[in-house]
Amino acid sequence: MFSLLRKKYGKPKTYNTRIVQNRMNAKFQAFSALWKIKGCELFLGNSISEVDDGYLLITTEKWRKHEKEEQRKKEKQALDKL
Repeated sequence: MFSLLRKKYGKPKTYNTRIVQNRMNAKFQAFSALWKIKGCELFLGNSISEVDDGYLLITTEKWRKHEKEEQRKKEKQALDKL
């Protein structure tokens, strides 16, 4: 997936790697990459909660603003309960 996205969209804006380990103590290099394209963000991670568990997430600027506002509301509600 990474090579296809890189071919289509070029070098990602950010690219990070880390070493992960499975239950058999085998170590693997995991990565995450982020592309910003015309008001959208594409996030690709090849190892999230499991070594072989990855995902591609595509979001728009409008969605990210909505999520940020929802988070702000939840934080305010939590503070109001104190």
